[in-house]
Amino acid sequence: MEQRRLITYVITCVVFSSVWFYLIVPTFFPQLVQKPPVKPDAANEQKLADGEVKPADVNAKPATPDTKPAEDGQPAAAEVKPPVEVTSYPYREVVLGSLDPKSNYYYQVSLTSKGAGVSRIELNDPRYSTDTDRAVPLAVVGNNHNPELATLQTNIPYIDDQLKGKSGKLDVINWKVNEELTKDDTAVFEYPSPDGKVTVRRTYTIQNGKPDARDTDPTGYLLKTKIEFINQSGEEIKLSYNSHGPVGLPLENVDNIQRFRNLQFGMLNVEGGVRHVQVTAGELANQFEEAQTENDPKKVETYTGMFQFLGQDVQYFAALLHPVGSQLESSYIERVVPYLNLPGRDRNHTDFGFTFESKPVSVAKGETVGHEYELFAGPKRSPLLGSLRADDIMEYGWFGSIAKLMLSMMNIFHRYLFLPYGLCIIMLTVIVRGAMFPLSRKQVQGAQKMKELQPKIKELQTKYADDKEKLARAQMELFAKAGYNPLAGCLPMLFQLPIFIALYSALQHSVDLRMASFLWVDNLAAPDHLFTLPFTLPFIGTNSFNLLPILTIVLFIVQQKMFMPPPTNEEQAMQQKMMSYMMVFMGFMFYKVPAGLCVYFIASSLWGLAERKLLDWTGANEPPAPTDDKKADVVKKPGYFSNLMKQLDQAANDPQAKQLSKTKKPS
Repeated sequence: MEQRRLITYVITCVVFSSVWFYLIVPTFFPQLVQKPPVKPDAANEQKLADGEVKPADVNAKPATPDTKPAEDGQPAAAEVKPPVEVTSYPYREVVLGSLDPKSNYYYQVSLTSKGAGVSRIELNDPRYSTDTDRAVPLAVVGNNHNPELATLQTNIPYIDDQLKGKSGKLDVINWKVNEELTKDDTAVFEYPSPDGKVTVRRTYTIQNGKPDARDTDPTGYLLKTKIEFINQSGEEIKLSYNSHGPVGLPLENVDNIQRFRNLQFGMLNVEGGVRHVQVTAGELANQFEEAQTENDPKKVETYTGMFQFLGQDVQYFAALLHPVGSQLESSYIERVVPYLNLPGRDRNHTDFGFTFESKPVSVAKGETVGHEYELFAGPKRSPLLGSLRADDIMEYGWFGSIAKLMLSMMNIFHRYLFLPYGLCIIMLTVIVRGAMFPLSRKQVQGAQKMKELQPKIKELQTKYADDKEKLARAQMELFAKAGYNPLAGCLPMLFQLPIFIALYSALQHSVDLRMASFLWVDNLAAPDHLFTLPFTLPFIGTNSFNLLPILTIVLFIVQQKMFMPPPTNEEQAMQQKMMSYMMVFMGFMFYKVPAGLCVYFIASSLWGLAERKLLDWTGANEPPAPTDDKKADVVKKPGYFSNLMKQLDQAANDPQAKQLSKTKKPS
């Protein structure tokens, strides 16, 4: 008996431990690990096909020191190299451009001598202020989580090997600022190798833009940069470099956004076409989690091929690096390796970056060889991204053409009629609903027919109470004779669905609607946030009180009560009751949608209510008269204005109609 209990106890402990460590912990307590990118081993030095994806090899062994050949049977001994002198430079920061929106510059860039990188790029356009303070310029590039990490910080393995055990690596030590070459629009950083054979130079040049063409001229958003190797030795040297891609892109309206940080690549094929590749933050977080869980760093994918552009984007802004020159003839980049910068509160909020590794560069003695890039850092607008052939990163979804058309119309209203974007959305609603007026009229006529058919339907339900198949057939025959289509009432809603999706997509991607104010709303691309509640709303997860979604749902319910035909049986009554419950459920779904979308639905609902009342008042809801009154199963009740106009026409054309008008008054 005791042995049986002991065996049961041991089995229970083993099962519980297995479930806990292999199921519960990985599922509910995942830990993301940061794996620093390293140089690939020899197996990864092969040339791959265009756009091929290869697992990262973070277990590559460092190169072994040079050795002398064995002599007289003695083991090989490491070659003794003379010590090299490492030069130390003071920390410097160089600022190019201006924060003055009246200047010819579109932004101000702050450069750091630490790794010769870009620490911050701030746009000076007042439209692009931060989402919390309109007086603070928005930093498109700038890492607040890790200030030591900057865009385009560079490592050179040839120099890093000489710095081991002394100053660290080239991306974390200070480079020298070349004062002679540094000007108002140009900054030059240099670092000589400790052995004196090579000097590496990083040059940044900012360009003037056109003040009146900020939305169409990409020149002012392009930061030119060039990395050069100056061979000061008497022999040819092969070099390569690793640089950090853009980091620190801002997440705005974090509690409500649907689009987070994404990696964006433009892959060139042999014909010169560009294939767009996107990797989301959630996908990268999953890869790092799998790499840790399975202890397999190769789960983190790397990207190789010929790049037209590479970088990151967020909801409204992008930072993309474009290699200048024909990459089909001589591509610069060997591969791209993502890395984890800071785990977020969930996978989608993960802050990540990547390094790109160059192909080996041969520098003859006394020669200077370099690679040139353009860094785009600015708003996501098609005319601006088109210069990099990167406009595909603006994803408008299934109804992209409709979304672009709606944005064009709103921009016309805003620029030429000087209307705020809130009124532009209302005008767009009027145009859309006006175009759908014939469908709305048919919907009203269908509802009126359904009311008149109720007695006939009840008779059929009594007659075929025990045979549902005959009842359905009889109802369809009745609908056909009366010219009633049960699906006609869904047409207006069906035609509005693409517009709803397109407008939602436009609000998610259009930088014009970002920070656009209307009434009490500070940002039409975010919830209206009337005030802050002292508690968090259950099931919604926010303490913000948003009024517009509540008004939207209330108007939806009113429309449903007004437009829905009366139920003909208990099943339809239950369905309509379920629809009412669905409206309440939609209130939870709509609570965090952009305020601009709520403005559209409120305007559309008010238009629909007014349209229905107008049609009822003018008698336009009357169905067409049957061709044979004797065979007609439904007798219409004409509207007042319709009957009056008919009598006036008869009085004008037929004198005998006067007597008819005295005996028959309009009903």
